[in-house]
Amino acid sequence: MTAASIRHASTTSDVDSSRRRPNGVRSAGVVSLAAAIGLAACGTTDEASRETLPPLVTTTTTTVPEDEDPNAGKVRFYEIQPGESLAMIARAFEVPTQSIIDLNNIENPDNVPAGLIIQIPTDIVLVSELPTPGETTTVP
Repeated sequence: MTAASIRHASTTSDVDSSRRRPNGVRSAGVVSLAAAIGLAACGTTDEASRETLPPLVTTTTTTVPEDEDPNAGKVRFYEIQPGESLAMIARAFEVPTQSIIDLNNIENPDNVPAGLIIQIPTDIVLVSELPTPGETTTVP
C-alpha cells in the first residue's frame, strides 16, 4: 500500500465514523416524527377531543317461540298412582288415551296397576275445537 492510499483510507474512515450516531438515535427520531404525525391526525386539540367517550351499549336478541314446550322431543315417563286411569293421565298430558295404549303395548286398558311406569307420547297436538272453514291447522 502506498502512503496516499493509506491516507485516503484513514480519511474515509474518519468521515464515516463522524457520520455514525450512537445506537437508537436515528430510530428515536423516526419514532418521534411518527408519533407527532399520528397525534396531528387524531383531530383537534380542543378540550372536547380529550373527553372520554360514553360506553357502547349493545343488545342481543334471540327469537324463541313462546308456546314451545321445553320438553318437546324428549321421552317422558310417568308412574301410575293408585286410583288413576289411563283416561285421567291422557287428559292431564293432553294426549289421546289410545296413543298411550299403543305406545306402551297395554293389553287391557281397564286393568292398569298402580306403580306401572308408562311412556307418555310426545309431539302430539290435541285439537279440542274444529277450525273455521278456510283456516288451516299446522303442527309445528
